[in-house]
Amino acid sequence: MANLLLDSMLPADLADRSQVIEYKGVIVEFDRLREISENSLAVVEHNRREVDWEKLPVEVKLEFGWLDTDRTIPTVIGGIRAGMAALCQRCLEPFELMVDVPVKVLFGKVYGTAPDNDYDTWESGDTPIRLLDVVEEAVVMALPLAPVHNSIDDCGALAGKIRERERDTARPFAGLRAQLDEMNK
Repeated sequence: MANLLLDSMLPADLADRSQVIEYKGVIVEFDRLREISENSLAVVEHNRREVDWEKLPVEVKLEFGWLDTDRTIPTVIGGIRAGMAALCQRCLEPFELMVDVPVKVLFGKVYGTAPDNDYDTWESGDTPIRLLDVVEEAVVMALPLAPVHNSIDDCGALAGKIRERERDTARPFAGLRAQLDEMNK
């Protein structure tokens, strides 16, 4: 079966057909996402890397339609779930970061204000787009700037040392709010 994400198509054609695209693949099929994962793990010794990170899943569901009754603004609504290899910024250990991205995009130029400002705008005009680019852009924009494990308990040994140090850390401004409130009475 052909991967429609790789083809260049006009969003209006997809909206006319009310096209629904569902795709299940792996991270290495998405060049930008693969590159981000590789760069994240570049500083990690090879034996400490996430096992088979190249096989982390990417699931895409996109449904095309029209925003307006005049059929002038094509849209896509759906979601993306992607597993990315990341380096925890708290413990510096590699881990699998699952990213769930809602997709709500309108294509073309919208003059004035969009009827529903929940949509992201992808200015394409009459130019065919490659859906893979839309998918990768949505995932990249949803990635955290500093990825960390969901819980500090999932972190490696370095996080334990950080927790111990936090207990011993003096917090000179800890009672400042209470003091200010007392002074303002």
